Amino acid sequence: MRILREKDLQILWSWGRNERDHLVRTYQSNLVELLKTVQARVQSSDPLPTEEVDALAREVQEAGEILEQGMSTCFALAGILYVMGGKDAEEQSRRQEYLSRLTSQKGEKVRVVRTSVRELLGRELLLEDVHGFKAVLWDGDGHWETPVDRVEPLEATEEVTAKSLPPLKTAGASVPPKSKTDTTAVLRRRSRTEKARQLKDKPLPQQRGAGTSTQTQTRLRPTQKGPAPTPGGE
Repeated sequence: MRILREKDLQILWSWGRNERDHLVRTYQSNLVELLKTVQARVQSSDPLPTEEVDALAREVQEAGEILEQGMSTCFALAGILYVMGGKDAEEQSRRQEYLSRLTSQKGEKVRVVRTSVRELLGRELLLEDVHGFKAVLWDGDGHWETPVDRVEPLEATEEVTAKSLPPLKTAGASVPPKSKTDTTAVLRRRSRTEKARQLKDKPLPQQRGAGTSTQTQTRLRPTQKGPAPTPGGE
């Protein structure tokens, strides 16, 4: 998608396969090769001067900080556009309310109510963050990222369950013993078109096409970090 400013036709936004590939190549693949190259030079008879390595560290650090700021801006704008993308005022209001509600629930547990990933459906996971219109969930081993409308705060799920239960009988009548929470009403919302991608030690895949799909549930790389690479080893 490309957006131009009408008064001077300046490109304000352009995002397609070329932009995606360039970003992935520059800030993922090439950075790995950069480290390998520097490590190889350390072991060679003509190592890089230490002041150049130090300057390189500062450059990569600065790139990371700028990218982090840009990432935050992208997520904030994605959330705003997600709300504006509602088909009418009622839908926009619903999206805004739900997005704000989930954002206030960060650090709390939520339940996954729509997914084709059986290991996640109905589970209570920690809502670690909200990135744009996607919730970042922690399952104890790694992160999952999914559209916010596929998770619900626990109290909201309990409300749905309560509405699905039959009314209590009048006083004096026998009351059946309480059973475990019935989430049938929630489970029926499972999506049939959603595709899951589990990643461990690979970069996140880039989706094809210019648009951002909201029909995916993505396994993010675990956040546990190993020891930093040392000169002379990979």
